[in-house]
Amino acid sequence: MFKHHIFICTQSKPPMVPSCGGTGSAEILDMFRKEVFNAGLEKDVMVSSSGCVGLCTRGANVIVYPSGKWYTAVKAEEVKKIVDEHIVAGNVVENRNDPVEDTLKMEAAMFQQRIKSMMADAGRL
Repeated sequence: MFKHHIFICTQSKPPMVPSCGGTGSAEILDMFRKEVFNAGLEKDVMVSSSGCVGLCTRGANVIVYPSGKWYTAVKAEEVKKIVDEHIVAGNVVENRNDPVEDTLKMEAAMFQQRIKSMMADAGRL
């Protein structure tokens, strides 16, 4: 249906707890929508907020599908470049401080293990 789907984590957590929401991801979400609309791509690109993706200390986290590319620590000034280069031109934005796929998988698995432990402790597993 859509050529791309961009997810921006907007999860907020209590003060002093790392979260994408605490890094201004709501503004990042709005900026992605604006750039997609300005490029005339709203029929081909869906922009959505998401809950926690598990890499809270790396926020704001942005995931672009169908490529599955994760952009971490996204700042407002990078949004246009991501839309122009990745979405419009089809080239993943390089030269960022994004972790390699194996690191992302490891960190996400550690997050999932913490969730599993908390659910077990609460009797919900």
